[in-house]
Amino acid sequence: MLSTSSCVILFVQQRVGINVKHKVFFRDKEVPGADPATFKEVDFYIGQDKHRAYNKGIPTQIKDYSKLTEVGSLMYSDGTNIYDSHFNILPEADVATFEHISDNWYKDKSYVWWSSQLVAGANPKTFQPVSEGGFGGDFNYGKDDKHVFWNDSIIQGADPGSFEKMTFPDGDSWTVFDR
Repeated sequence: MLSTSSCVILFVQQRVGINVKHKVFFRDKEVPGADPATFKEVDFYIGQDKHRAYNKGIPTQIKDYSKLTEVGSLMYSDGTNIYDSHFNILPEADVATFEHISDNWYKDKSYVWWSSQLVAGANPKTFQPVSEGGFGGDFNYGKDDKHVFWNDSIIQGADPGSFEKMTFPDGDSWTVFDR
């Protein structure tokens, strides 16, 4: 048994007739298709064998986890695709221009994302997170030249020209509003 702070990987020998069969488990479930001879833990909840990477014991599309680069804290790139934290491909993402803006916000030349969700109607040329004051973070508010967004949704009726986040003097509270 290999035990780390992130997961427990068990290598189990099962006697079947005279053959010995090895299996890989993540917690209490067998990792489907994993090759015990080459399987190793490579990151928090991530395993890799000669075939692919596994996320929490689930096979992914990633062939070689070591070739991934982090883009912000939620996305990865292998130079060909952009992947979310569950290793799903973001099919609309342009690898050459994809970038982390702030917190959960990402953009490329054509689109804006909040986390892995495409933000419909957002203009990547004018989009910016709404972050002001000392409380820190944008609290998932963003705006472009036409809309104000919370997460991946447009806030109907909000004015992007005057929408702002205000921190109060007590330092523990804040609000957002437009004029």
